[in-house]
Amino acid sequence: MRTKQLYPGINNSQKIRVILNGVGIYTTVAATQSIFATTDHRVAVEFSLSEISKQMGAINGYASRWNGSLDLQVDLL
Repeated sequence: MRTKQLYPGINNSQKIRVILNGVGIYTTVAATQSIFATTDHRVAVEFSLSEISKQMGAINGYASRWNGSLDLQVDLL
């Protein structure tokens, strides 16, 4: 049975690059559900992916400062 897309317009197997406070991680969209140890990191990445999916085609990445201390960048590869 097919797994539902986590974010409309982005495949779960889509490769992404996540940079958190200068540390880069290459992973897939589906792996973001279990790879991060802290809730802050996971929620920030989920928010970024949802923003990318809302504007799919117009943007391929998202960068922001989360809670004033977490620098975040997410790019579709």
